[in-house]
Amino acid sequence: MKMLRVGRDLVAVFGVCLLAGACSSKESGSTEGLDCLGVDGTYYFAYIPTGECADQGVTLEDQGATVQNHAVVSGSIPSCSETVTYEGCTVRVDATCSLGVTVTLTQTFQPGQPSQVTGTQVQTMPDGQSCTYEIFGSTDQALVHEHAGVSDVTDISALTTPGTPTPANLSAATADCSANTAAEQDACPDGNDPAQTTAICADAWQLYDAQGCGDAWRAYVTCRTEHVASMDCATGEIADCSVYTNAYFQCQSAFATSTNCSVAGAPATLCAGGLGTYSYGCLGGVAPFPDCVPASSSSSVPMYCCN
Repeated sequence: MKMLRVGRDLVAVFGVCLLAGACSSKESGSTEGLDCLGVDGTYYFAYIPTGECADQGVTLEDQGATVQNHAVVSGSIPSCSETVTYEGCTVRVDATCSLGVTVTLTQTFQPGQPSQVTGTQVQTMPDGQSCTYEIFGSTDQALVHEHAGVSDVTDISALTTPGTPTPANLSAATADCSANTAAEQDACPDGNDPAQTTAICADAWQLYDAQGCGDAWRAYVTCRTEHVASMDCATGEIADCSVYTNAYFQCQSAFATSTNCSVAGAPATLCAGGLGTYSYGCLGGVAPFPDCVPASSSSSVPMYCCN
């Protein structure tokens, strides 16, 4: 099975800095803003990597970013200093971020029924390597999905937000993994042991579930089963499912940022005796979830067991 992607480079992580997280907030009535009548509304976005970065897959922003009274209503990129400039229907953001990463985001709004926005995001690493993303947005969510070449997409924004771990769902997740293994083996036989492949998939679900991201992983696995006929047997890629790959990576990143914790230790020993199902190391000394207890450990990082 070629579906597992459990690591990501920094460029890909910054690749999910979308409009909703890239433009400084502008209050209604501000002297700075879009001089572009008719573009008010809630916009949804697809970020499509190009060139050598194309294998990162499409990222969708389905939470929606608002434009009202010439103002782009949004937050800021974490750990970045930004300059925002406006010219007519175009907004540009130049950001200098941690670790020497720079991001240049340019978007031009087009009033209509529905309204649209197009542009590019270029992010450059300290060594000079860069990735360019095509931006397409619209007040019509279905139009964004069509432009991105994806279909049957569930609520991506819900999948990118960490929830509460549900370890009791392991059996159902394993069943999903088993169905996916069978489908992929039928489409592209690889000679691997199906039981072992299913176990790898279920272990990955547990890792993401511990971060509150199990639903995103299951959505990815389900997508691969449903769209297995379009799998590239050489690479294992399925274009329709890249949005879910990005979703569980975004969710994982959001968990780390919001909790200052990582999944760590060996729960079977560290949390034996009913202390918990998952174990974590938390640099801030605060447990990631309410249902947690401190774990006895020689680690200098505070450890917790959570159900």
